[in-house]
Amino acid sequence: MNRRILVPLDGSQLAEQVLLHLKALVECQGAEIHLLSVAPVIDNVAASVMLYPLYVYREQLADEDAERKRIETELTNYLQGVSRDLEQAGANVHCAVR
Repeated sequence: MNRRILVPLDGSQLAEQVLLHLKALVECQGAEIHLLSVAPVIDNVAASVMLYPLYVYREQLADEDAERKRIETELTNYLQGVSRDLEQAGANVHCAVR
């Protein structure tokens, strides 16, 4: 039986509790695992509201593209680490950051 399992991960201990059960499932039945993490949206307007009542110039806020890429890189590295552990158990693993 070919199973596809979507595993949303955010790096929290709560989310990672599924990994032990997932490894056991993979070892017994095999499965195609899709690891997914969703990067937060960086928005200067929202950031300036969160900093209220301080006035912050737009130039002082982090560059949106650079910050988005940094977060996506961290999430990708995290998922790849999880992927290696699952692949050792015999899983076919795909990673995605959206």
